[in-house]
Amino acid sequence: MDGYETTSDIARQNIEQELWNLTFSDGDNFPNHITIICNKLSQARALGADITDKNFKTILLNSLLSSWDPVVASLYKNTPVNKTISQLQVWWLRISQNRPTNSPWLVTTL
Repeated sequence: MDGYETTSDIARQNIEQELWNLTFSDGDNFPNHITIICNKLSQARALGADITDKNFKTILLNSLLSSWDPVVASLYKNTPVNKTISQLQVWWLRISQNRPTNSPWLVTTL
């Protein structure tokens, strides 16, 4: 039984470390990032990790680039995690509109 508990602890620690190490990069799709980070959170909690919503919000905000600082700085206060994610998604929509796309339609039109 001790071997199982040790293995479970190692698996939990590994998934927690993966969660803390996730980063969002320029050019990434933010909704995909949210899906990945939420899935890692679910996996970690299923393995017994005690990650509160407040801790998760910190993990999420720390995963973002410094270019997100204008919106991130205001979200460290007592904003619920679901509202934090919503505000981040709005920010992503705003900044992603300014990025050039590599769609075939755009190239053909040009």
